Amino acid sequence: MDLSINLLRGRIAADAFLGLLLAVALLRLVELRISKRHQKEMVARGAAKIDEPKFSGPFRYVRHPNYAAVFAEMLALPLIHTAWITAAAGAIAHIGVLAQRLSTEERVLFANPDYRAAMTGKPRFLPGLF
Repeated sequence: MDLSINLLRGRIAADAFLGLLLAVALLRLVELRISKRHQKEMVARGAAKIDEPKFSGPFRYVRHPNYAAVFAEMLALPLIHTAWITAAAGAIAHIGVLAQRLSTEERVLFANPDYRAAMTGKPRFLPGLF
C-alpha cells in the first residue's frame, strides 16, 4: 500500500482519537452540571417543575453541549479505525434521532421562563455556528 495513504490514515486515526478524548472530557464536564435524574424529570414532569436550571460551564455558550459531545464521540470512534462510511452513516442516523428528541426537549425547556431568558439566542451545539 502506498506510504502516503498509510500516513493519511494514521493522521485521521490520531485526530479522531484526540477528538474522542475531547468529547469525553466535555461530556464529563456536562455531567458535573446536570444529573441523569434531572434530564429524566425534565422530560417526565416539565422544566418548570425542575430546580433552577444550570447555566454555567459549557451551558454558558451552547444549549446542548451534551448532545454535541455524544455526536463527536459517535463520529470519532469509527474514524479511529478509519471506518469513514460507518462514521458517516452513524452521524446521519444520529441526526435523525437527535432532531426528533430535541424538538420535544426544547418545547419542554422553553416553557421554563428562566431557561428561555438564559438560552434564547444561544446556538444549540457549537458556539457561533449551530
